[in-house]
Amino acid sequence: MPDKDIHQFKKFDENYKLYEKDKAYSEMSDVNIKFDSEKELVVSNLTDPELIIKEIATISKKQYFYNAIYESQKRVLQQVEDEYAKWYNEKYMEIDNETTPITGDSGRVAIVKVKRTGTQKDITIKTKWSDEYEKHQDKIRDEKHKLGLVSIVKKSLDSYSYKLSNINEYAKNLE
Repeated sequence: MPDKDIHQFKKFDENYKLYEKDKAYSEMSDVNIKFDSEKELVVSNLTDPELIIKEIATISKKQYFYNAIYESQKRVLQQVEDEYAKWYNEKYMEIDNETTPITGDSGRVAIVKVKRTGTQKDITIKTKWSDEYEKHQDKIRDEKHKLGLVSIVKKSLDSYSYKLSNINEYAKNLE
């Protein structure tokens, strides 16, 4: 695979929602988050103890920052899933309460409740309100993707911090 194809996985630049209690997803503020592994996870000189200690201090701030983003993103995703569940339940109840007129043998018209199984109701929701359903699903997928990106950054920073600490300890033992 050519390097230009892989390059897209070395960094990201995404707009995230900042979780705000008691606000709907659409009302939450947007924040732009960037991460570039080639810039964030590099020490120019691994033989310079001062540079390593400075980087260890810096990495702690980055870990705090991305951990905070991660926690916010988990709550944003939960908010999106809750909003979807509320929307879905409203549509489910609407379908569950649907009635239809039926003409009997005597010619009398009666209003009866439409009978559907749970699977039929689910399919009806997904087809009758397909645009809304897809919007909800796209939002959930998008927010899960963003949570995954921040999770990868957290793990990378943890690993980087651990390695820097080990290099620092090794350098101390050489003295």
